[in-house]
Amino acid sequence: MQNKVLIPYVSIRPNYLTFYERPEFSYTLSDAQIRNSVNLEDRKHKGKISIKARKRIEQAISWLLETTPRKRFFSKARNKHFYFKVNFITLTLASKQVHSDNTIKKELLNQFLTEIRTQFKVKNYLWRAEAQKNGNIHFHILADKYIHYTEVRAKWNRIQEKLGYIERYTDQTGKTDPPSTEIKSIKHVKNLPRYLSKYCTKESVYRKIEGKQWGLSHSLSKLKSAVIVPSFAMLDELKEIRNIFFDKFKEYDYASCIYVPVKKWKMVINGLLYDQFFKYFESVVNPVPI
Repeated sequence: MQNKVLIPYVSIRPNYLTFYERPEFSYTLSDAQIRNSVNLEDRKHKGKISIKARKRIEQAISWLLETTPRKRFFSKARNKHFYFKVNFITLTLASKQVHSDNTIKKELLNQFLTEIRTQFKVKNYLWRAEAQKNGNIHFHILADKYIHYTEVRAKWNRIQEKLGYIERYTDQTGKTDPPSTEIKSIKHVKNLPRYLSKYCTKESVYRKIEGKQWGLSHSLSKLKSAVIVPSFAMLDELKEIRNIFFDKFKEYDYASCIYVPVKKWKMVINGLLYDQFFKYFESVVNPVPI
């Protein structure tokens, strides 16, 4: 019986590298892929975040942080400059929810996302829907651009009025400008990707969300991993990265992983592997027109 030819691959993502081998011609699903498929099917109609979805969200957040430059803004209130990577926006309903989750997402959330894309040039973002203690749906949005909280509030309150939520708030309180938004610039967190991933993948405690629970911008959804067939020189670089970050190296049955972000290992080895990673990023984000 002829032995199968194994082809080496290196997969590079913003937060780790993976080395594995695959047969040249045949391909079968791994046990982990089968478990993920079953898990996804089991949770399809149960209002929960599947294991596969959690990994996809974590991956998207890693790409969002990798592709978003550090920003510097001046705060008039504090009379000083501050830095941040991403904007963390929370949108709530001004009064008791009287429409379905899907209607709220279709009529309100979609319009909000469209407007921040066009007006503020937001390119990469991720949203997550949850239920509040009062039963209302609310949304968390990670965005790559700074938007002042007054502009976010004015926009979201105007959009809510499409379905009468501001009018009902005014009838109940006599006020016209509900505090239905919150803005945070995430900073000073030791492991920002893990913190945001945990926040955005936690289960909705108070009730299940109808329909889609999360989503990505089109640009962010295309970024997955840079998969290459490495040259001998690239394999030498991989070994060097493993030796330098040996405490972050893990070996599994079918793959080996180095859990070090690109921004760290490229500081010591900015060579062929990083070139391939950057080329992949450019090919997805700025594709050459056909």
